[in-house]
Amino acid sequence: MNENTPKVTKTITSQTRMSDAEIGKVLAEVERQKTTKKDYIADTRKLQARVIDNNLVINVGTGSTDALMGLKPTARRQMAQRFKVPGDYMNRLLADPKHLPLAAETLNHFFAADPSKNMLRTLDGNVRAFLSNKYRPLDNVDLFYLAMEELDKVGAEPWYVRLADDSFRLYAVAKGTSAEVTTTRKFGDGSHDIKHFGDGGSGGTGGKADIHHPAISIENSETGEGGLRVRAADLRTACTNLLVTDMGVMAIHSGSRKEEEGFLSAETVAADSKVTWMKVRDLIRTAFDADKFKKMIDLMNGATQEEVVDAVAVVEALAATNYIPGDVKDSIRNRFISGGDKSRYGLIQAVTFEAHNGELDAEKRNQLNDAGGKLLNTTIQRLLVAASK
Repeated sequence: MNENTPKVTKTITSQTRMSDAEIGKVLAEVERQKTTKKDYIADTRKLQARVIDNNLVINVGTGSTDALMGLKPTARRQMAQRFKVPGDYMNRLLADPKHLPLAAETLNHFFAADPSKNMLRTLDGNVRAFLSNKYRPLDNVDLFYLAMEELDKVGAEPWYVRLADDSFRLYAVAKGTSAEVTTTRKFGDGSHDIKHFGDGGSGGTGGKADIHHPAISIENSETGEGGLRVRAADLRTACTNLLVTDMGVMAIHSGSRKEEEGFLSAETVAADSKVTWMKVRDLIRTAFDADKFKKMIDLMNGATQEEVVDAVAVVEALAATNYIPGDVKDSIRNRFISGGDKSRYGLIQAVTFEAHNGELDAEKRNQLNDAGGKLLNTTIQRLLVAASK
């Protein structure tokens, strides 16, 4: 075995892993959506916005048949972007019932004056996305089953599954592989030396070795709010913090242009997505590569030796650069200051620990997991410079 290869172990904490029942509940909703949603290509000249009972709706029917559907926020935003209608203006029209007729009139004007063929993704009586007719649908349920099959082959298990209106994310962990991050901190003149720091919370290991396991983040959006991504990740055993890096490949949801109007059949969608699914299988198989994991551990060891001198300024910079949601910066700052580890690595753990906060929505928790990876690949100085611009 190469001396740089992480050692193999057989243990891992599972105190915050989603139970099989919880994962099954998310899967049941994903499967329900699969059978309920409909996609079709529409000529905007055949769409009509209306106001009914103080709600803006779209008639997506063909011929003499009406099919009235509500508009989800993502679809409204995408329509405004497509027709270059200022977002603040459209939001103001939508916020007040007395302005809704003007919102409908605005959309109808552009539907006719600047026509195009677009994909409409609908679910539960609402248009949830308004996309290019080149958009390739990649369904969450298909991704889940494909991922589970490949993860089983590489000895990984699902850890979290998060589903939101615009995103789906599956985290998985390889339990059999692990590596240690140093618990020694030396700052300044070398007199600051901490061994086995902390109490096992976000900043410490509770007197034990700081063990990490390779993980993976598999992400998708069915509404055009980001492509399908497979990225390397890391799980810290002491507090089950998940960190997601940019080591991976994004598969954009684009394909051949679809000109024929009407609903897309399951066969058409499957044929258009076949090559992408083959790429995803390959990415999952290679995501737990030992060299990639070692590189991540090396970056963490480097982060342990960079001191965060001004915690207040640095956490403010994290919010200013949108690494973290602004409404959690106080919690992260307080946790970092009280955690005992004043290194950039300690800051990473304070940030990713916040993702355990069950009061946050899925999007914010994902953002915090991603922020840990961004912090791993930058320095405090670069962060502060970026925040000052």
